[in-house]
Amino acid sequence: MCRVARPGEARRAAQQRAISGNGVARAWWKVIIVVRRRSLETKAQSVFVVRLKQVRRYWYCYLMISGTLGLITVFSYGPAVSALYHSFTRWDGFRPAQWIGLKNYRDIFASDVIVRIAFRNMVLFAAWEVVRSLVFPLLAAVLIYRLRSEKLAYVFRLLFVLPIVVPVLVTVLVWRQLFDPNIGLLNEIIGLFGAKPLTWLNNAKTALPSLMVVGLPWIHGIDMLIYLAGLLAIPGEIIEAAIVDGAGRWRRFFSMELPLIVPQITRSASASRRWFTFPFAE
Repeated sequence: MCRVARPGEARRAAQQRAISGNGVARAWWKVIIVVRRRSLETKAQSVFVVRLKQVRRYWYCYLMISGTLGLITVFSYGPAVSALYHSFTRWDGFRPAQWIGLKNYRDIFASDVIVRIAFRNMVLFAAWEVVRSLVFPLLAAVLIYRLRSEKLAYVFRLLFVLPIVVPVLVTVLVWRQLFDPNIGLLNEIIGLFGAKPLTWLNNAKTALPSLMVVGLPWIHGIDMLIYLAGLLAIPGEIIEAAIVDGAGRWRRFFSMELPLIVPQITRSASASRRWFTFPFAE
């Protein structure tokens, strides 16, 4: 005789089959995860081995750039790490630093006046850097582009590019000498008119304008060359047609030349990192 399964027994049997099926599925997923993890570890190890072999093969290349990397580490990243560390200390630059934790940050943000003045100076300085990075190099490029003599254009182009090879440290030392309150050239000049010497960088009224003056005439050689290359790439037929139609110099600049070098201006504007890092490095 065939035994008829009761409804409760059939339900329990179905649940046991489902549980066993889920257990098998979980076991398979565990196997897949383990295999995948081992494959990734093997791949990472193989990549590491390949990189290590490349380093061993081209060790002399790394040796040649080790000096540059060391200088960058010491003079670029070192001061940043030192500034971060000393922000948690009380240090006057001479006596040993005393650890005070977050007190400096609490003092800054607890004063609305300090935060407001710092934010205002940051906005003004950043806006000035935008103007300095875009307007003055473009003005120099347009003036060189409009010169009739190719030799004279080459001379001015060379004069604007030569300062690139001068290290930033030299520029800082020169301007520091100019702003020196005792023997600075600026105080010597204003002394000729009977004015008293000023502490340019230590006075709240003159510190920010003094920093803005640094880099006069504010023409970065790389940006100037980029703008000049864009101007020289403009087809001569377009300029000749504009001249025939009676367009003046200002009309040609704002209606033709400036729109055609927008990609170069965009490239310079995208390098916004320099507006916030290079001025403070000076």
